[in-house]
Amino acid sequence: MGPFWEYCRGVFIRPRRTFASLMGDSRRLRHGSIALLITALLYSLTMLLLTLVGGEPAIPPLLAIPTKDYYSVQVLFMTPVMILAWLLAAGVVQLLSKPFGGNGTFEDTLSVLGFGIAAPTYATLVPDTVSGILSLIGVITQKQWNEATTQPGLWQALAWSWLMVYVVGFLVLFPLAVAAAQRLRWRQATFVGVVGFMVYQSMLLVFVR
Repeated sequence: MGPFWEYCRGVFIRPRRTFASLMGDSRRLRHGSIALLITALLYSLTMLLLTLVGGEPAIPPLLAIPTKDYYSVQVLFMTPVMILAWLLAAGVVQLLSKPFGGNGTFEDTLSVLGFGIAAPTYATLVPDTVSGILSLIGVITQKQWNEATTQPGLWQALAWSWLMVYVVGFLVLFPLAVAAAQRLRWRQATFVGVVGFMVYQSMLLVFVR
């Protein structure tokens, strides 16, 4: 697992070099899959924590599930949804890269996108986990947390800051991942990477709150 943890660290501090190294690793798909799976399982545990403290989505869900039950149901579908969104985004990236001369395999694309998804996701995982822990120890209720983050003020600014880190992280890492996997020029990789992110995020928006 040594190389895996090196890739995890490297994607935060030198992603271009890390993705290039990953492409030369015969176990790249295994590493990328583990990165994605760990993140998905951690998010599922966070949803379980929010369920235990009576959390409800601050933004009304698109699915016809009562808000009071939403996190308990999300515990079950969080991991499958992230995996399916990863596969769908990788498939779109793979197909869209071909007209631009992309010559990477689907395995290559899955490998880099596994890390490209995992790293930015922690920008939203961390505040969700912190809010759950604070609620669990009685510092703040989930209702108070939702009110604080949806009304103008410091907490709303912090919530938006985490969201911006999430979006920017994807917009940086997906093009870098595509460039490494498909050997595309920067402009082409950026276009394909942004479309791939939009596909991934569109699926998550339906299920995740």
